[in-house]
Amino acid sequence: MAKRERERDMVFKFAMTLYNAPIPKVCMENPTGYINTHFRKPDQIIHPWMFGDCEMKRTCLWLRNLPKLYWSVSNPAKPRPVTYYKNHYAVYYHDTCRSKGLKKWQARSKTFPGIARAMAVQWGSEKTQYFTENYGGN
Repeated sequence: MAKRERERDMVFKFAMTLYNAPIPKVCMENPTGYINTHFRKPDQIIHPWMFGDCEMKRTCLWLRNLPKLYWSVSNPAKPRPVTYYKNHYAVYYHDTCRSKGLKKWQARSKTFPGIARAMAVQWGSEKTQYFTENYGGN
């Protein structure tokens, strides 16, 4: 087995340990990939544009004892591609990973503020919800 495969398997086992940990609520976030085919399909697939950030980034959520997130923007605007490759594949800003001083993996690991806010408001405690609604919510 190649080094990359061993590392992938270690990361997958670690993710499963976290997901199955004895805690009441779990949200595991990851892009589409290995987990989808070796664990199960995600409970929800979201994009930042659904929550007010005009970006495309397919994000999968595996949930345990949490409801699916509802869109916090009434009429979300799906972003337009920045450019097209010759084969007409749409390339969005986030896919190009144009970031100042960040490596590609760092740029792609960004959690957008709208998604983070939705998680805090919808899954947080009553105190968290009150604070977010009064001091920084939608």
